[in-house]
Amino acid sequence: MNKSMALKMAIENATPISGVTTEIFETEIQQTSNDIIFDASNINFCVGPCKSKEPEALAITLGNNTKLYQFKPYSGKRYLECDYPLSNNFSLIIKNYRICKSCNDRYMELYDEEDFDKLIKDGKNICKKLNI
Repeated sequence: MNKSMALKMAIENATPISGVTTEIFETEIQQTSNDIIFDASNINFCVGPCKSKEPEALAITLGNNTKLYQFKPYSGKRYLECDYPLSNNFSLIIKNYRICKSCNDRYMELYDEEDFDKLIKDGKNICKKLNI
């Protein structure tokens, strides 16, 4: 399977982040050789900057047999990737992740406000949390 086919499949199976256009999922985050890339596929707790390392609770089954999960995306799928700057020169790129609502809201808000100092601080806290 080539890279573009794999990306297309990932996009089709991913749940979009609220307020973010699909176009972001169709283009990869520009990576530099200094970036730290972390695959969170096997992480069962929030990968955001909160202090919690509690595993995600079991999904709640609603009346129509729909499952609702604790972390975002609530469908139980995983977001493709997010980018926390660690300095002006490199970033922490987290792939295949699930995140609590509080950390997700903070991430979206800080990017909207272009508060890169707080994003850098959050990125460093995440590195400590994930032992990177």
